[in-house]
Amino acid sequence: MSTVYHKQRYNMTVIDPCYNNACTHFCLIVPGGHRCACPDNSNLRNNGNEIVCDAASERPRPSPQVCKCQNGGVCQESNSGGLTCHCPGDFQGEFCDDYVKKALVPGTGTNTSAIVIPIVVILLIILTSGVVYFVLRKRPL
Repeated sequence: MSTVYHKQRYNMTVIDPCYNNACTHFCLIVPGGHRCACPDNSNLRNNGNEIVCDAASERPRPSPQVCKCQNGGVCQESNSGGLTCHCPGDFQGEFCDDYVKKALVPGTGTNTSAIVIPIVVILLIILTSGVVYFVLRKRPL
């Protein structure tokens, strides 16, 4: 992972003296350069090209894996240590990025005519009753 700095916001002309330092634990920026520091109760030794602390050191922890699943896919770790995506029903592919249109099985999906026909019938009944009302109202007694 790299960091991006914008020239207008950060002073890019200043060189970090700790960037390629020879310190094993902690590098402090001081006027005119840098200085190596060690944790409490440990001593600093010069070991050729490297300045070494006699304190215990930890190796860097690995970065967490990034889940690249899309569209509601769930990441799971495989036996090899990599990540695999388990996709929801309408998606497939390595990262659940391919949409697969499922065919409707009769009787399971919404039927458009089952919604539209009753609405049209209700509107026709209301329109007919309105016309009958106005015709009877305008007729002389």
